[in-house]
Amino acid sequence: MRFSPRNWARTFHRFWIVAALCVPALVALDTSKLKQHGHVNDFASKMAPDSLRVLEQYCVQVEQKTGVQLVIAIVNRLDGEPAKSAAGRLFTEWAVGSRNENQGMLLLFAVEEKREVAQVGAALDAVVPADFAAGALKRPALQANDYNRPLILIAETLGEHIANARGVTLDPPEPAKHKGGWFSPIAIVFYVCVAAMIAGVISIIPGLMKFAVPAAKSPTTWL
Repeated sequence: MRFSPRNWARTFHRFWIVAALCVPALVALDTSKLKQHGHVNDFASKMAPDSLRVLEQYCVQVEQKTGVQLVIAIVNRLDGEPAKSAAGRLFTEWAVGSRNENQGMLLLFAVEEKREVAQVGAALDAVVPADFAAGALKRPALQANDYNRPLILIAETLGEHIANARGVTLDPPEPAKHKGGWFSPIAIVFYVCVAAMIAGVISIIPGLMKFAVPAAKSPTTWL
């Protein structure tokens, strides 16, 4: 086949179109590996178990009382993909809010890149405007790599806003109690200090006995 300059131009143009479509797929978050297992999905292991439980219970309450499914996903990186694109794809793959007429909201956090974004379902746009959702995500503590109490506060801010719009009342999230247990670092330090004190007392008992016994037997001691 003979290629004219015009054919070469078309081929070159088509090549770059195909390349432009393929490159994003090579540098995108692999959402196929992210399997939803509740309202709160911590794939980066950033939340303490008790905080995660409190947040999950609150998101369940939001859905039960307002009909809005609030889903949270925490990942390490987005692998070069724009946050909005990754959130939109995950929102679709997980079918967030599909059970309640597209009344869903997905909060996506990339901890290593310190990026966060909210994807709001079409039926919820009027209730939760984009600027309000973006403002709720801007919590200073997130920049300090803290994803426990800040995420609960973010969910509470959004939940109360939605509840007010629906004319319902939500119970506030219960305080997260991080129990240290018998073998927490603080408990171990306490045990070591107590053991050292007991060992010190035992070590001086023989010396005290050598002094106390003769003194007790001396007649002058009782005069």
